[in-house]
Amino acid sequence: MTAIADSGSRWLRPAARAFDALSDPARRERTVLLLLAGFVAAWTIYGALAKGSQDIHADVGEFFGWSRDFSLGYNHPPLGAWITGAWFWIFPRADWAAYLLAAVNLGITLWVCWKLFGDWLDDGKRVAALALLTLTPFYSFQALVYNANSAQMPFWAAVTLFFLRAFKRNDWRLGALTGLGAALGMLTKYWAIFLIAGLGIAALIDPRRRRFLASPVPWVMAAVGLLVLAPHLIWLAGGHSSTFDYATQSLPANPALGLLRSYRYPLTAIAYMLPVILAVALMRPNRAAVRDMLLPSDQDRRLMSLALFIALLLPFFTNFAFSSRLLSLWTMPNWSLLPIVLLGTPLLAVTREHAVRILTVAFAFPLIAVAVAPAVAFIIHRNNSADGSARNRLVAHEVETEWRKATARPMRFIAGENVRGIAFYIKDAPSPIDSNDVVGTFRWIPRDRIAADGIAIVCWSDNGACIKNAARYGQGRQSEVELHRDYLGVAGRAQRYLLIVVPPRA
Repeated sequence: MTAIADSGSRWLRPAARAFDALSDPARRERTVLLLLAGFVAAWTIYGALAKGSQDIHADVGEFFGWSRDFSLGYNHPPLGAWITGAWFWIFPRADWAAYLLAAVNLGITLWVCWKLFGDWLDDGKRVAALALLTLTPFYSFQALVYNANSAQMPFWAAVTLFFLRAFKRNDWRLGALTGLGAALGMLTKYWAIFLIAGLGIAALIDPRRRRFLASPVPWVMAAVGLLVLAPHLIWLAGGHSSTFDYATQSLPANPALGLLRSYRYPLTAIAYMLPVILAVALMRPNRAAVRDMLLPSDQDRRLMSLALFIALLLPFFTNFAFSSRLLSLWTMPNWSLLPIVLLGTPLLAVTREHAVRILTVAFAFPLIAVAVAPAVAFIIHRNNSADGSARNRLVAHEVETEWRKATARPMRFIAGENVRGIAFYIKDAPSPIDSNDVVGTFRWIPRDRIAADGIAIVCWSDNGACIKNAARYGQGRQSEVELHRDYLGVAGRAQRYLLIVVPPRA
C-alpha cells in the first residue's frame, strides 16, 4: 500500500486509486475514458445550472443558424457550423444539448492531449499534465461555449500529436493525418494558420530539417491539407470573401489602441494558463531546470518549445504590425504543448505525491463548480450580467406568435438584435441575420430569397439604427412588447421590443 493510502487522508484516496489505474498499462486507457466521461458530465451539468438564468450564447445560435443554409463559408469557415448542425440533427434543440456539445468537444481535446503527453512524459508527469490542463479556464469555463475558438481545440491537439510523431518517425501516413487535421483546423477558424506556421518554422529551424524535407512527409502533409481545403478555396476564389471581410473588421481605427492590445495580448494569454505555471512553480524547480524548460537541451523538446512559442508570438507581431485586435482569448487551442514544455525536463521530478495532490484538486474543481452553479446563475440574473441573452426564448415565442398571425408559411429568416440566440428557440429555425452584418450575410443568402420567403425583424424599441435597417426589407406588420425574465422568483430587467413581420411574397 502506498504512503498516501496509508496516511489516512480520505480526500486523497480516490485520486491515489485513479493514479494507480492511470499508471497501469492494462487499465490506463479505460480509466482515462471513464474519468473524461465524468468530466464531460460534470461540466455539462455546470453549464445547464450556472447558465440557467440565461439562454444559449449567441455564438452557438450563430453556428446553428448558419447550418440551416449549407455553404462552404460564412463569417467564419464552415466546419463549426456543420458540426453544430449535425449535433442538433441528433440531439434536441435544448440548452443542455448545447453545453453537452461543448463539453464533449473539450473531452475529445483532453483525450488527444493524453495521447500527446504519453509520447513525451513519464506516468507521474503525464497524469499531472492532464490534470493541470483541466484547472485552466480554457479547459473548463471558457470552453463551455461552442464557437470558432473552442471548436478548433481538438484539431490543434491532433495536429500537434501527428506532426511531432511524423517528424520523429518519418512516417508519411502520420504526415497525411497532420495535413488532414491542419485543414480541418483552418476550416474551423483561420487562426489555425498560426499553428501551421509555428510547426513549419520550428521544423525549418531544427537541425534535422534536411532529413525532414527530403522525406515524403511534408509534401504529403501539404497535399492532403490542400486537397481537403480545395472546396473552400474554390468558394473563396468565386468571390465569396465574407470570411476575410469579417476578419478585417478586427482592425481598429485608432493605431494607438492596436499597439496597446499588442502589448496586452501576451500578458493576458499567459494569465489564462497561470494554474499550470503556478503548479509547476510550487514543485520548486531549480535554476537549471527552469533554464532547461525555456531553452531545452535536447532537439525534440526544443522543437516543441519553438512550435508553442512561435504560434503564440506570431499574433503579437501581427497586432503590432497591423494594429489589429487578435485577442488572447483566441489562444484557447494553442496550449496543448505547454505541460510538456514545463514538465518535460528531466531535471524536474514529479513525484507520485505531487501527481495525486494535483489530481485531487482536478477531481474537486468541477464538483465544486457544480455545487455553486445555482448561485452563479442567480448572481448573473440579479446583476443583469447576461442581459443580452436573458430574454431570447421569450422573444422567440412572441415573434412566432406574430408570424403566425401574418402567414401560415414557415419563417425562414429573422433579422435584428440578438437574433443569433433568438432563432435557436424558434420552431422553424430561421436563418439569423444580424442587423449590423446584413451585407456579409447576403453573401450566402440572396436578397431575392428573403423577399420571396419573408422575414421577421426584432429591435429594441429605442434602437434607432436597428429600426432604420429594418426598413430595407420593406413594410410589414408591427407590434411592441415588453418582456422580462423571472428566475427563482426574482424579476430581471425589462426590455421593450419592436417586432416587425414582413410576410412572404404572395
